[in-house]
Amino acid sequence: MALTCKNCGGNINFDINTKIMTCESCGSSQSINTVVGENDSIYTSNEDSENIDTYRNALNLMTSATEIGGLKTAKMLFESIPDTLNSRSLSKECEEKITLLKTETQYQKALLDMQSEDADTIALAQNVFEALQDYKDSMSKKEECNSLIEKARVLQAEKVKKEQQQARRRRFKRRIISVILIIFLIIGLLVNNYIHSASRYEIEITPTIKNYLTERGNNYEFCYDVKVENNGLIDITALECSVIIQKDDDVITDTTISFDNYSSVAVRAQKNARFTWNLTTNSQYVAEQLYYNFDDLDLEIKITKIKFKNGKIKTY
Repeated sequence: MALTCKNCGGNINFDINTKIMTCESCGSSQSINTVVGENDSIYTSNEDSENIDTYRNALNLMTSATEIGGLKTAKMLFESIPDTLNSRSLSKECEEKITLLKTETQYQKALLDMQSEDADTIALAQNVFEALQDYKDSMSKKEECNSLIEKARVLQAEKVKKEQQQARRRRFKRRIISVILIIFLIIGLLVNNYIHSASRYEIEITPTIKNYLTERGNNYEFCYDVKVENNGLIDITALECSVIIQKDDDVITDTTISFDNYSSVAVRAQKNARFTWNLTTNSQYVAEQLYYNFDDLDLEIKITKIKFKNGKIKTY
């Protein structure tokens, strides 16, 4: 490398150890670290001076780099000027620093993984310490991992056991809740059936004193007194039922009747109410049976529909 002094044109020597440039003739000197550009240097511009600028940039980057990327850039710059000053040795130094930084990064990560509660993570840290061998206290850390792994496995086993117990408790609670819901559902159905059971309502049909009313054309009209007894807990607003009157296997009449009170209730809870039912037939035989033999006939009265005051409609 040949650098020429700006002041006297003499040759400039460079001390690799002190990083000081000194003119052989006039004695002018300058630290390479203080050179910012060509105007600040004691040497004139030439091919070697350009390499010096690259060298200076690489040296500053190498000195200040705290990450692998910066060191790799410095190494690349030194490799681009292999014959300038001690670029070859500094390139190797960058490589060593890169290796050292990688090793330190692995070491620090392994230290962090040692704090884990996961046995597998601690085992990975132990493998790293084993690979690092004599780097710092890697071997003692490797041995320390043995007890940490065992402790982590115990803790993990306890955690798994606890989670299993919690899962069993959750399943048990869900079963209990399901059973309770089913019980409430059954109770609700039973209560509903009990409250609205047709057996709680009784209907009696008897002829009035003037049972036979009149004959109109071919029709015969009869009048009956109907007593509806509400033994339930809810007022009834309307009621429908089927009525079958028969003599042995001979059906005299098969019809439906309904009772309601649109302005109020038809039958109060725990009360009874009376209604009048007019039955019309065009059969002389049926009329005779109803008039002469009513007490000997079989009445089958079946409730088919009830509308309650609470708005519920129940069919049977």
